[in-house]
Amino acid sequence: MASAAASGGGGGRKLNENKPGEPAFQMKVENNENSVLTFRAPQGGFPISTNPNDQKGSVTLELKITNTTKQRQTYKVKCTNNEIFRVRPPIGFIKPDETIVLKVSFLATSKVQPENNKHFFAIYHFKTDENTPARQLWTLNVKPEGVKRILAAFENPDGTLIGAAADTQHTAELNTNTK
Repeated sequence: MASAAASGGGGGRKLNENKPGEPAFQMKVENNENSVLTFRAPQGGFPISTNPNDQKGSVTLELKITNTTKQRQTYKVKCTNNEIFRVRPPIGFIKPDETIVLKVSFLATSKVQPENNKHFFAIYHFKTDENTPARQLWTLNVKPEGVKRILAAFENPDGTLIGAAADTQHTAELNTNTK
């Protein structure tokens, strides 16, 4: 299912592809060749929460990142919607050859339902030797040395994509035309 989610026809940029001019990711995201995180609903569907701060009923996945470079890296993970997604820890450091585990959670709310072709996570990184806390390193002026986007896909309990017909399995295309 994940490979169908990352593939797409047409001429636009896929949500899980870097923007033009963004540097390639220099580390490795383990067991995620298709750049898709798939959140499968439990039996009965995703529970709906009226309070996004209450993570009860959230579906949590692990995302492993290995620093394959020779330098210590700082990373930052951003998502398309902070009301329904949580990444822990969202900012930190990774030593050379170290693997970290991020907890990525999805929580359906009464305002935002799971929707394919819309959400992704962006992982940014750059090398640093500084002892400054990671959060202070990530200023508006920072230029990341690597970027990776990972698409969020949502499945029914039976493994079919939510809201996708069998013949149009979720292309994740962006319209890159300008007016």
